[in-house]
Amino acid sequence: MAQLLPQLRDALQKRQTEFRGQLETITGKTVRRQLEADLGLEKKSLDAMKEQIDVLINEGAQAEEVKSKAGSRPKAPAGRAKGKKAPAKKYSGKVEKLRNICRLASVKIPPGVYKAKSDAGVEEALQALLSKHGLNASSSEAKISQVKKKLEKERELDGMDMGNIISTSSRPRRATAAVNY
Repeated sequence: MAQLLPQLRDALQKRQTEFRGQLETITGKTVRRQLEADLGLEKKSLDAMKEQIDVLINEGAQAEEVKSKAGSRPKAPAGRAKGKKAPAKKYSGKVEKLRNICRLASVKIPPGVYKAKSDAGVEEALQALLSKHGLNASSSEAKISQVKKKLEKERELDGMDMGNIISTSSRPRRATAAVNY
């Protein structure tokens, strides 16, 4: 088996480009079968040398990585990192207060409210949104929680078919007391 190692190295070097292209998908078993075919050996005769073949493959892969790193020139650092968003626009205290009231009342603010508007425009749009729900900048906590409950109930009932709900105008009947004779 030890006399096969130089022949294995030669066979691996001949097929190195093929193996490098399939490095992520190829298995050790297929490498051994191809080497057996190249060397004219019986099938499964190299199974006893799994570790040595794996070491040879890893050495070849590492040598190629070193060559490719040495051959390539270092990249210049990018001017600006991609994917970073512009800092969020700061709004006035009045706008922040109106946004907070909307958040507390679970009023959803459409993105169009902020689009290409000045502070005054955003403030006006938020006040209109709050007034639609019966709120304003000086609404009490009780009023805000009342609107929140109403909106949550609307959202809960939104997907239901109201035709399936049975409504009665009279009070529900009580069970009558048992009569003892």
